[in-house]
Amino acid sequence: MNLRYYNIISLLCLLLASCSSTPDELKIAEHLIESRPDSALTILQTIRPQNLELDSHIALYCLLINKALSKTDKYPASDSTINTSINYYKKNNEKERLIECYFYRGKLFMHLKKYDEATNMFLKALDNKSATKHDKLWAELYHNLGNICYIQHEYLNAREKYIQSAEYYNKANTVLESNYRLLDIGRTYFSEKKYNTALFYYSKVLGQSKDSFQTGKALQEIGINYLHSGKIDSAQKYLTRCLHYPGKAEDKGLQFMSLADMYLKCSQFDSAFHYSALALKEPTDLLTKRECYRILVDIEFHKKNLIQMGKYMTLFQSYSNFVKALESQTKSTVIENLHDTNEIEKGTKRNTIIILSILFIVLSLSGIIVYLLFKRNKAKKTQLKLFRDQLSTKQEFVSRNLSRRIQTAKETQTDHRRNASSEERVKLDKELYNKTLQLEKWDDFKVEMNHTFNQIIDKLELNFSGITQREMIWCCLHLLEVPNTDKMLILDASPDSLYKLKQRLAKKLNLKTTKQLDSFLIEIISA
Repeated sequence: MNLRYYNIISLLCLLLASCSSTPDELKIAEHLIESRPDSALTILQTIRPQNLELDSHIALYCLLINKALSKTDKYPASDSTINTSINYYKKNNEKERLIECYFYRGKLFMHLKKYDEATNMFLKALDNKSATKHDKLWAELYHNLGNICYIQHEYLNAREKYIQSAEYYNKANTVLESNYRLLDIGRTYFSEKKYNTALFYYSKVLGQSKDSFQTGKALQEIGINYLHSGKIDSAQKYLTRCLHYPGKAEDKGLQFMSLADMYLKCSQFDSAFHYSALALKEPTDLLTKRECYRILVDIEFHKKNLIQMGKYMTLFQSYSNFVKALESQTKSTVIENLHDTNEIEKGTKRNTIIILSILFIVLSLSGIIVYLLFKRNKAKKTQLKLFRDQLSTKQEFVSRNLSRRIQTAKETQTDHRRNASSEERVKLDKELYNKTLQLEKWDDFKVEMNHTFNQIIDKLELNFSGITQREMIWCCLHLLEVPNTDKMLILDASPDSLYKLKQRLAKKLNLKTTKQLDSFLIEIISA
């Protein structure tokens, strides 16, 4: 009966949208967007934004299309539409709408795995929190912030965000979602290897859930918890049970992977291979795929199938690099601290203006206040500089670590090189650098160097269109302090051709001489 009712309502809305004015179509879409986001999206897709006459209608359309796409697990190709809404609502000081804009722009960045930018958007939404009492929106926002902290292994902060999310879901009388946050809280304890505490939260949800999806999820988490705590029989019981419950595709992939891991621990390699293959057929996340390939590497190692093991090892390494790139993003807590510091500074400036305006009335009192504010402002700037220095130190640490990896790899070849011919040593050196820096895989090399030297490859490609991959590799080798002899080996160049490469590079970078390359590269990675 309910399904028939919704279908009739959706049909009527579509008919109204086809014959009504554009503002009416927007009203209908906005009315349906919470209960029937798919129908709202259908209506919005019939609208041509260029036909909208008023800026307010265009801003509302851009917000609603992003909201409908997000609620149907679809996302626009870029943030250009939601930026249109943000600019309009910011200009007109419509804070309630602006909060939604920031939230859905943050959701888009979450989908793109740009967690630092997503955090910034969610914090901007929180800056305007007093403008609305939309409990469900705040619940979703804290849930997303919790997920970012969890991905970045900041489990205490993730737990705090999940608790806040659960509180808002309870205020909104959304018990089902509140129970999901209990599972999330359990996962933070699981990741800290506090298995008994994690089991308490999982069991609590299992005991009170009446939803089959949630029951399956709880069984899944209990099974994984038992697996990692070494209770294989209990793990098999719960992981097998959860397969009989409905779930999202990514959950099914995780369940299959966990079963594969369990069978691997039991040395049942055929079963482990079977469930790994099933997991890889599901649209799982990067971590699950990486673990599947780890399991397959172990299986082929035990079977002594070294060729196949090598193929899986390559895939495992690729996914490890993707995960590493995600984890290298600026931590959510650092962004929050910087954001809070900047907000305090803004507040300080406003207070200073007020104080200066009454300076002529109460000169002595205002003098004391100005002194105290100056002292506090100086402390905040010192704190801000400390945070920025920490980010710079992190980049320097990563660079040193990469150089150390190259040196360590050289040391492992010492015995082999001692009795090797000159041709064999050249070959060993090439293999060393190809393996350590992934020179034969440009995309992987690019990710590694961007991570190490503050997006250097992206900056060079963006600002200097004529620069070649070979020249960008030289830049990175130079920053890593690779000797000239090794540079010639890696780039297959003679001393003369290497010097000409530097001359061409300096010219493309608009430098007068090659001597300016050092300072230029240091400046570009510091920007």
